[in-house]
Amino acid sequence: MNNNLDINYIFKIIRYYLIGFISSVFLTSVPFLLFEYHFYPKKIVIALIILCAVLQILIHFKYFISVHILKKDFIYHISLFFVILIIFIIIFGSIWIMYHLNSNN
Repeated sequence: MNNNLDINYIFKIIRYYLIGFISSVFLTSVPFLLFEYHFYPKKIVIALIILCAVLQILIHFKYFISVHILKKDFIYHISLFFVILIIFIIIFGSIWIMYHLNSNN
């Protein structure tokens, strides 16, 4: 009986990680398809790519890093804010650098 519970728990964990993996693959492939086949105007494609990137960060937080927003630990929220701040700096700093590299040509 105990062995059956362990198998159910293992299947639950595998299902949890597969949901995260499949959503990550989907959110990675959508921007490539939007960019390659020009389904929408350029500004809409850029907005959809940024949306997919933000959603993918949230998927990684939930399914792979196991970050849960509803925890009430103060240090936990400070570290989560710090991680979000670093990601914000990296993403928008990269966009700013690429924009200025493009405008200097």
